[in-house]
Amino acid sequence: MFCRANESRVMRRLSVLSRNYVACRSLSSVATKENVFESLVDNLLSENPTSNSNDKSPTTSRLPSKSGFSQLANSPKINLNEALELLHVAKSYNIEKRTTLVRELIQKVEFDPDDTLKLNEEDLSTALAVMIETTIGNSKSPLFEALLQKFKELIEQENCDINVDVLIRLMSAAKKAQYYFPSSIQEKLHSELSKRISTTSMPRQLLGILKSSLPNNSDSLKLIASSAKKLLPVMNVDELVSLIEQFASRGNRDKECIDQAINRIVMSSQSLSVNQGVILLTSLCRLHIFDARIIRKIVNDLNEKGLMELKDWNQVTSLANSLTRLRVANPTLWNMLGQWVVEKFASKDVEKIGLFVSGMAHLGVVDKHGRELATRLAKILDKQKAKSENVWLSSMTSLAYYGVLPGHLAETILNKDFVAHLCNSLKQSPENTMYHLLRIMRINSYVKNCIQDYHGPTFDLAKEFRAIPEMTQIARKLKYGGNSKEEGDFLDILYKVTPLSHCRAPRLHESGTYVEAEIKPVEFGSTKCIAVNEWANDITDKKTRPILYFPWNQIHYTYDLTTSNKKDTDVDDDHGRESRLLGFHQMGIQLLRMEGYNPLVILDTELRQHAEISETISYLKKRISV
Repeated sequence: MFCRANESRVMRRLSVLSRNYVACRSLSSVATKENVFESLVDNLLSENPTSNSNDKSPTTSRLPSKSGFSQLANSPKINLNEALELLHVAKSYNIEKRTTLVRELIQKVEFDPDDTLKLNEEDLSTALAVMIETTIGNSKSPLFEALLQKFKELIEQENCDINVDVLIRLMSAAKKAQYYFPSSIQEKLHSELSKRISTTSMPRQLLGILKSSLPNNSDSLKLIASSAKKLLPVMNVDELVSLIEQFASRGNRDKECIDQAINRIVMSSQSLSVNQGVILLTSLCRLHIFDARIIRKIVNDLNEKGLMELKDWNQVTSLANSLTRLRVANPTLWNMLGQWVVEKFASKDVEKIGLFVSGMAHLGVVDKHGRELATRLAKILDKQKAKSENVWLSSMTSLAYYGVLPGHLAETILNKDFVAHLCNSLKQSPENTMYHLLRIMRINSYVKNCIQDYHGPTFDLAKEFRAIPEMTQIARKLKYGGNSKEEGDFLDILYKVTPLSHCRAPRLHESGTYVEAEIKPVEFGSTKCIAVNEWANDITDKKTRPILYFPWNQIHYTYDLTTSNKKDTDVDDDHGRESRLLGFHQMGIQLLRMEGYNPLVILDTELRQHAEISETISYLKKRISV
């Protein structure tokens, strides 16, 4: 800090200049030429009024009065002490106002390099941080260079013990402004900050270190995790949320530390705000962590708050994106978000609304708001304004899911040019290409079964695929990933119920659904089936029964996460069973029904409830006979 004599001298000078300036202004009510910076300073001060002159309480503030700012606007030059005082007050303003003030300041300051000898690390760090944040650090101003040189000399001293708050302030400012200190200073700052990680005893300081530009190497990540574990017991909910956010930002997936932080948030009686919920969900996505405890708390807390705390599209979009990525299909929460979007519906937000509706359809959220939004969206969508074929196809699929895809929009998908362009853009990823082609097949099936007056083009991809056997293999890999053993295990059990000779081999159905098997029961309610080689002679001309199996590899299911005691894996009937699947699969099953089939849907979670193979076989026989 400055010595009291210097400080008193500076303030007396500022006071005299202030009285002179006010007197000059009172002589004329109209200025002949208004100083732009003076006007800005007056505006700044009006936003940050000084305390009432009648207030007798003592002040410890070092902020200059209005006279100090007026002096800067009207005096041709200021000295170093005055400049530092103004830099201290500048840090309280937003970045635009701060930048304007600092740029004016560095043009008017006059100083001798020897003036910096009396400055301590507090003065230096504050001044440097403010100048770095306003990009002055990159302009190589004489004042900045002199202060930086003095700071370099200070930190290179043997007995230098830099305050951790000073380090955090400088490193955070540099990170925010993308400023890089000279290598010698940078290395010293990193070294000093690393030393403070294990010794800090305050959550605020640890979080400051995490937010700084400290290198993200394995050693620092381990030190941070170790220090965080010690401080977890004294962290409040807001600090715990910030800790998880910073771990996600740095890619620090220390499971023990994150689990403990999550547990403390879950056990807290404090309700999470919308912003905290958004931060946590986004962080979980970045960390690729699914923790039902914290997600359930977020969902319940947000449901309790209702629409009142939802303020803007950024919140809603972040929530929707995170819920979609985590496959959380809680109907109450999505209903609340859907209501907000309905109320804020505007043509200018068509892209955001489209992504929101696509998220609902992807999760299979059957909601009145989803259908209403899809209906209104269909009227304003314009293919020419779509970001890409992929985005456009997602929008069309979501409209088809909610049953509101009009024929003129379906035509934009069901033509060879669109399909060829899409496939060409995705040709490096066969599974990704297949996923998009399956969506086109479903739109083709939707048009055939749901739009009676459709006269546009159709594109029978199934016929195209028959000449390419690899397509079935790609569709299988898309569903099972690299582990097709799960399909083999299921078919082994199925063939004990119905022999292989009586089951059609896995194939890609015309409606765009991968089918594990198809059978043809002799009669309804019977487990006896007709042999495949006899199907052509079946005079009843009844449809085959597709069997669809969904393994538990966490890419097919959604989570409700309600407060009920019923487990998410529990299913009672076809509706409960299918509502657990993603909208992509729900749509495929519904299209099979529209084409006259009676698909049999088997979830891996159902089979896991039976310990013995004999019990599993009995269960499958029961399901086939229904």
